[in-house]
Amino acid sequence: MDLYISQELNQADKNYIRNKMVEFNLMYFPDDLKGRYQEVNLYLKNGDGQIFGGIISEICWNWMEVEYLFVDEQLRRLGYFEVYGVIQNAGGHTHYYLKKDF
Repeated sequence: MDLYISQELNQADKNYIRNKMVEFNLMYFPDDLKGRYQEVNLYLKNGDGQIFGGIISEICWNWMEVEYLFVDEQLRRLGYFEVYGVIQNAGGHTHYYLKKDF
């Protein structure tokens, strides 16, 4: 069998990989966590509805995966999210892990 790596924007292939990963993970998760899925999108707005930040994410089983996080520059470092981990020089950049206790 000849295999090759393909780099392309293909939603069907992306869904296939995601679904196969979920299928595999479901074999090892407790029954009470298997059906837990919720899309969670949170927005930081002022009284006029202007957006100053937000999170695009999903809760799956017992964790939350944040796909996008944005906080307007004027509001950064004011405590809306706490940095709890840092990976230096990850691909030439710094990766930050953030949390917010509610």
